[in-house]
Amino acid sequence: MKFRKIISAALALLLLLAFVHAVVADDETIDWDTFDWDIRIIRDSEVLGESGASQRSGDWLFRVHYFYVDGASVARTVPPPVPPPVGYTGPVIEPIPSQQVKWVEIRGYTGDATSITFPDSIDGWPVRSVAGFGNNSTLISVTLPDSVVWIRNGAFSGCTSLTSVTLPNSVTEIGGGAFRDCTALRNVYILNGAMRFTDTSNPMFQGHRRDLTIHSEEDSAVHAYAERNNINFQPLTGLPPDPDPDPDPDPDPDPDPEPDSVPGSVQGTVNVNLGFATVIISGWAETEVRRAAELGLIPDSLRTPNADYTRPVTRAEFAGIAVRAYESLANATALPAIFSPFKDTNDTDALKAYNTGLMVGVSSDEFAPNVLLNREQCATALTRVFKRSVIPGWSFAADSEYPLDFARPAPFADDANISDWARESVYFMSANGIIQGIGNNMFAPRATTSAEESVGYAQATREQALIIALRMVENLK
Repeated sequence: MKFRKIISAALALLLLLAFVHAVVADDETIDWDTFDWDIRIIRDSEVLGESGASQRSGDWLFRVHYFYVDGASVARTVPPPVPPPVGYTGPVIEPIPSQQVKWVEIRGYTGDATSITFPDSIDGWPVRSVAGFGNNSTLISVTLPDSVVWIRNGAFSGCTSLTSVTLPNSVTEIGGGAFRDCTALRNVYILNGAMRFTDTSNPMFQGHRRDLTIHSEEDSAVHAYAERNNINFQPLTGLPPDPDPDPDPDPDPDPDPEPDSVPGSVQGTVNVNLGFATVIISGWAETEVRRAAELGLIPDSLRTPNADYTRPVTRAEFAGIAVRAYESLANATALPAIFSPFKDTNDTDALKAYNTGLMVGVSSDEFAPNVLLNREQCATALTRVFKRSVIPGWSFAADSEYPLDFARPAPFADDANISDWARESVYFMSANGIIQGIGNNMFAPRATTSAEESVGYAQATREQALIIALRMVENLK
């Protein structure tokens, strides 16, 4: 009798183990369609294959990545069998076996289509990130699948024919400069309003058209990003429209243009070949911008193809202009700080401007490279460049101890709006024919109302900063 009980218990145990094994065997892998993909998992992955070389599948170039999943972290409860076998004592907690998981990053397209929809998988591996499409001049529209989580830095930079992009809800992060200098880009549809942008020192849409519009959820992080960067925003209701297979990005240009200066896509602008690149500038600024290029006053940050010089100048871009003006005035070479005190940039020009005493950070550890400058800030900063170049002993900290001796011109009509710390610099620049007003004896030093701020009133543009630097070098050297 005792022997029969032992046999029954053993058989029950074997039945239970067989059931558990069957459940686990049928579900050994994780369901990646419902898995919560974290951007951290993507970053922690490693490239498979020799030197991470790209592979090819049809028209797509890609790289395979992998990471390990700890099965214990996704353990599941095995439900009881019906009916439960003899000796069953309750549910079993069974971890999924740890496993190596592969995923794909698409890095190029070799087909002829100009409007492309990316696949959600290649060779059975899910597509999770996109990179490497920079400077593709034939691409017109891009639609990404719901599998993509990350757009890498510079992924589509310099795609000068790209007019429309649709980013699905699955995309949680876009890298810096992802769509930089996409000068035909008009519409970006971002379905995930909580999108995270990592473009502190490399603006995602730098060099964009003035009529670029971001479509996303109203009052979202994307909405705030658009407002912060002076980009048009439209609330997205429903799904974005299908891409136009044959868009007309711009009106027909002048049928017989000059070879190095043609009308731009925005009224009053021209596309000018400066030797290192063709850029967009206002017609009135062409002669002086050309001269600035000849004197080497244009920094590397503004030497990218199709850069729009009518856009507001950032602190990082201005640092490059200031450094080159200083080097010309002082006949010296500026050297960057060996160790950056800033946590938000390692830009060489910013570190040169800091090390030479031309600019400081907005705090002890922040340079704010993407903050825009207004006209009085631009005038003051370049006045300090002049002082640093020609006045022995001058320093940023001791600036107030070195007043300038000049005949002050009649005050501007909006003199009351000029900040006290900027007034000497504004009138010094005006007295020397370096900076002028905007008409009606108005200088427009800064925005003083929220309405003015919303339209970018008094913001200094790239071409204005270059022209001020040029006039300072030519008039004061």
